[in-house]
Amino acid sequence: MTAEHRPALRNTRAPWPGVVAIVLTVLGGLHGNACAQAPQPTAARSGDARDAVIIDSRTSLESERQLALARGFPPAIVNRQSLVEVSYISFDGKLHQGQILVDSRLAGDLQVIFRKIREDRFPIGSVIPISRFGWDDARSMEHNNSSGFNYRKIKGTDTWSNHAFGQAVDINTVQNPYVQGRHVSPKGARYDPAAPGTFSSGSPVVKLFKELGWSWGGDWQGKKDYQHFEKVLR
Repeated sequence: MTAEHRPALRNTRAPWPGVVAIVLTVLGGLHGNACAQAPQPTAARSGDARDAVIIDSRTSLESERQLALARGFPPAIVNRQSLVEVSYISFDGKLHQGQILVDSRLAGDLQVIFRKIREDRFPIGSVIPISRFGWDDARSMEHNNSSGFNYRKIKGTDTWSNHAFGQAVDINTVQNPYVQGRHVSPKGARYDPAAPGTFSSGSPVVKLFKELGWSWGGDWQGKKDYQHFEKVLR
């Protein structure tokens, strides 16, 4: 390259650092705005990324009681409930934390059972108090949510459900539907004992529930409520 060409090359290069800086500034601003607008999952981290815990539910017992009382549920029953924090591996393969509202006398059982669920890596959809679904059992089931206390009657009857006393839980409602004849609930669910997250008579979790004195809806005659476990204390 001759000497007379060198100044020209320097002149063509000179503006680029400034241009690059401007472009990077604009792009950085756009990226910052996009990040600010994107929904972020709630996660609490301990150690490295492998220990990240995704929070499905983080509420308080007082909040749950106030929501139940505002709904007109009996104070004597509401005040008997405890909010149990549980952790589990969900269908995404990640560790999640949820909460389930049950009769305080059953809180210890649920802690033991969910410890087994986590150790076995039995996948759980979510565990969120049903108040977050407007106390609507159908909505909770459609979202494959596991829950306990819900002051309601058995659908289509005048009989109080054991959920009304916090003495029943439903787990993985989509994998473990309610089946009566051709009726399946939630809509579109299908019972396949071989599918992950599904209960059968030989499931270790089902056996543990029974050892602790619970009964399973999968043992019922005429209809099956594979998601349902109950332990009546009253």
